[in-house]
Amino acid sequence: MTKYFYKTLMFGAIAISIMSVCSQPIRAVASEPEVDDRVEETPQSSMRDWSFAFENYPMNHQWMANTLNIAVRYTLKPNASSRNAPDFTTMFNQVTRSLAHHPQDDYWEIVNRKLTDVILRENPALYSVTIRLQVQPRTKVPFTCTTTVTRTASGELVEAWSFSAMNLSVDQPGRKAVNVYVDYTYKTGILDSEYPDFVPIQNQVAEFLKDYPRQVTNWEVVNRNLAGAILSEYPAISSITLRLEVLPTEQLPYTHSSTVTLIQPLDSTLITYEIP
Repeated sequence: MTKYFYKTLMFGAIAISIMSVCSQPIRAVASEPEVDDRVEETPQSSMRDWSFAFENYPMNHQWMANTLNIAVRYTLKPNASSRNAPDFTTMFNQVTRSLAHHPQDDYWEIVNRKLTDVILRENPALYSVTIRLQVQPRTKVPFTCTTTVTRTASGELVEAWSFSAMNLSVDQPGRKAVNVYVDYTYKTGILDSEYPDFVPIQNQVAEFLKDYPRQVTNWEVVNRNLAGAILSEYPAISSITLRLEVLPTEQLPYTHSSTVTLIQPLDSTLITYEIP
């Protein structure tokens, strides 16, 4: 007979402010699960997850002053007791200690990949950890970029990178500017030297849209060709999703967007087009 018990994840948040060397305090929020709802008991359902996040974390990296928003989510191994879960203070210290010791020239993706490895090694009761490092705009790089890495005790690794470029100029009939949102995942097992620098990718996006032939007015085609150009040039990227948000003008007073996902090889595509 199947056994049932009452269990649901009802997160109670704990907000903590930690003074930093920057103008704003680091704000941290931690959450832990409680038991309440009815679900079938399985090894998967016995996994519990915890999460915490902190904002405005100051970090000197790539010879620049950076401000990060950091989110951490982790699960215990199926048969591990909740008593084995590391507490928030321990995890916070592990994260900040690891971030304080890193080569200045590492890409953010590599920093995050190494960080998830440290967290799993130092906490053997964990089955998985997902860490998101969101780097706020800086003077030299004036847009937000984010690395998200998930690592499991069984050796799985999923790495994603995203950034946005706002109000890019385009020379298309009736249109003058677009917002571009770029998300891509990496192939498993790539070397440090194979991670692409995203600044040239951002520049490539801007130049592609600026120089695209005026006679092509179908934004789905523009987006698909742009995504294909990036994917073919950077073999370490496993998949890419591009969203072009075309901004209103006097002639066309509405916003519409095209979203394209391409997966290596280039013959596998998913295209959506939206007009709100």
